[in-house]
Amino acid sequence: MTLPQLTAGQTAALRDLQDEHEAETAARRDGNPLRTGGGAASTACDIDSVALQLTPAAGASRAYRCEGAEWHWAEAAQSAGHRSYTAQAGGQPSRLPRRLHLSSPASGTGCARLHVRLMAEHRCDPALHPRVALAGPDGEARGYRSDNGDTTLELHAAAETPADGGGSPPAPEPVMAVETAARSSVLQLHSCGLLAGGGGLGGQRTEVFVYPAQQTLLAWRRHAGVALDRCRVERDGLPLHEEAWSEGLRALDRQLADALARLGATWQRHRDIAGGAMQAAPVLLGGTAGLTWGWIADPAGPTAAPTFRVAGALDLLACRLDLRLHGGLSLLGSSSHIQLQCPGQAVLRLRFDTLPAPAALQARFRLPFVADVQAVAQPDEAVLLQATGPVEGAVVGSCGLRPRPDQSGLQWFCQLAVEAVSLPVAVQDPLRGRLDRRLPLLPAQDLLDWSLG
Repeated sequence: MTLPQLTAGQTAALRDLQDEHEAETAARRDGNPLRTGGGAASTACDIDSVALQLTPAAGASRAYRCEGAEWHWAEAAQSAGHRSYTAQAGGQPSRLPRRLHLSSPASGTGCARLHVRLMAEHRCDPALHPRVALAGPDGEARGYRSDNGDTTLELHAAAETPADGGGSPPAPEPVMAVETAARSSVLQLHSCGLLAGGGGLGGQRTEVFVYPAQQTLLAWRRHAGVALDRCRVERDGLPLHEEAWSEGLRALDRQLADALARLGATWQRHRDIAGGAMQAAPVLLGGTAGLTWGWIADPAGPTAAPTFRVAGALDLLACRLDLRLHGGLSLLGSSSHIQLQCPGQAVLRLRFDTLPAPAALQARFRLPFVADVQAVAQPDEAVLLQATGPVEGAVVGSCGLRPRPDQSGLQWFCQLAVEAVSLPVAVQDPLRGRLDRRLPLLPAQDLLDWSLG
């Protein structure tokens, strides 16, 4: 994961704070000298110790977990909890962490909090130093000061899409597992950095990265003969609008029905087949599937960057068409009944808590056709046709999850095509003898190219 860089606004704000700090320090040094041991004039002002305490956002340790075939919004196995970090003059460690990472919602009272406690026995001006400043991604630098040295900062992630007019949480667009960006800020602790005897902490600086706390779930169930049993979309245990996702899944069934209708029409137009017909009992991506995504804190705590977790449970009949094409075949004077079938199926079963390689999220399949040719009863000395080998050709395709074309997140997809289908046959003619040929049955054609997300 690449950490966000400081924005131009943050850099400018920090530069302004530093210039202001240096000007104030110089003014204090010149206007309120403190002679120490006959040395140069200085202003006694420094930080003796600082303590940071992080309070996680409400629900920050919860995530979606799959038990059996059901997804539950539950407490994570490991929780970072409250964490404290201290630095003091002459002690170890003498610096605060360089970076802190935490998750928080974009707004509201349940956000993460950073409590800063400063101890400073020497101050140039109690109303001025020590001071806490936070430079946010908008470039605005905010200064904080309290009489007892305690400051509590509320930390929010970047704002999300506003809720709809009904007040329900914003529904995600049909995109999945898109890694959201952290909101970066810089915490600075200011003093003049001078003690009569030396040894103060001086200025302290920590980068703070706040990640969106939301955990999102998409789960659905599809059974044979039922276009869509259930589609469930949630965020942090609250239901979201699922219509865009449900419509996308219904579109898969409509496109499959259209594809099979075209295939059946192609069969019926075959010049050597009369009364051609087709039956099918198709299932694509049937069964149960669930996918959840969101930032998960590192067990090592806020000093370690979190992980963008993408977890899933797929128990799917990836493809079964159960095709049966049949009709009367008349070829070179012979009369037969032909039946062409595609009986195979492919499955996609997988559970993961860490996103695997894309190939593991997909089922790639080749479902061969089989043929049966039965001669229609004819008078003796009639022309006869028989198959002399297996059918060449199959339904080929792949489906499951794949990276989006822009490589941001995942999408469901399904692709189907038919290879050119042909059958080797021999025609036994009492007058011309045996004639061997390859009988074309179906041309190569694309059936389906569907995606959702």
